[in-house]
Amino acid sequence: MQQTEAGIEGAGNLSFRIQSPYIFAAKPRLENDAISYVDGAKLVIESSGALKVHLKLEEQEMCIAEITDSGVASLDLTEQMTERYEGIIAFELSAGAVLKSLSFKSPIMTAPKSLPRLDAGDNQLQICSNDKYKRQTVPWKQIVDFTPQSDPLASSVRDLNARVDSWASNWKCLSPIEDSALEVVYEFEAPTQRQFSWFHALCSVKEATEGVLDQAASLAWSTDLKQWNLIKRSHISATHLQWDMSVEGDVLLDSTHQKIYLRVVSDTAITGIEFYGHLDASDMTSSQYTVEHQWLENGEPRSFICADLQPYTVHCDEQPSEHHIIFSADSRLM
Repeated sequence: MQQTEAGIEGAGNLSFRIQSPYIFAAKPRLENDAISYVDGAKLVIESSGALKVHLKLEEQEMCIAEITDSGVASLDLTEQMTERYEGIIAFELSAGAVLKSLSFKSPIMTAPKSLPRLDAGDNQLQICSNDKYKRQTVPWKQIVDFTPQSDPLASSVRDLNARVDSWASNWKCLSPIEDSALEVVYEFEAPTQRQFSWFHALCSVKEATEGVLDQAASLAWSTDLKQWNLIKRSHISATHLQWDMSVEGDVLLDSTHQKIYLRVVSDTAITGIEFYGHLDASDMTSSQYTVEHQWLENGEPRSFICADLQPYTVHCDEQPSEHHIIFSADSRLM
């Protein structure tokens, strides 16, 4: 495949990762005591020639369109993307096909208090970047499949004293075969040519039988399956509620790694294992972006555009209303 003035050409495959720090949302609609969602995520594609469009989610991949005519196609992804943070849009181009442009738009859900407001006078604002550890990273989530149709042991690297059982709503869990701790190890790998800078790991385990206080669960990590580093060890709670409890923690790596192994050891059944890696992006140049503020003063439209990480001032002569914030950024190669 090649990039030309017309777009991306050539028989082959390419994909774009769509990711938001806030959950994709839609408008709820109540009909016959059932809730459905409308006016959510949309994908607009301009192309020529024959191509297929696939959507890759955590638990499945689906073909959402087969385009044969030249022009613009609008695809409604409300059903697939609502209540998610990310998905991968994959294109399969036939010989002679050209992908000219694509646009993904979706409402997101966020707390209004997390966004800046404007008042009459000078409003001091600033765009902040990097993650909570001041590192330039990109999140990369991987979750072990415990859904009803899954086999959680099938993707494990190693297991000891573990069997697959069913529990709430027929979701799967890993239970001890004998009356001793079970152990399971999973591998989490960064995308090609990327490495993890740090990660957050989490496992959930069943509560112990009420009155039992000496059971425990631990979470550890390794890069070679030999030397293990403890993330967290916790006593397993035991209440009449018989809920799950979590064992979790952050790991800041001294050097980047392409693969991380997680080991969970538990005296009770394991009901979930989640890995939230942060890919090192320190070698990437910052995306070109703009932040535009739009508002009304006495019914008249006002606007201000910023493209700088330095603090900036938005001035309003009168008390503003209908304040909108529009953030635009170029995609970049991962």
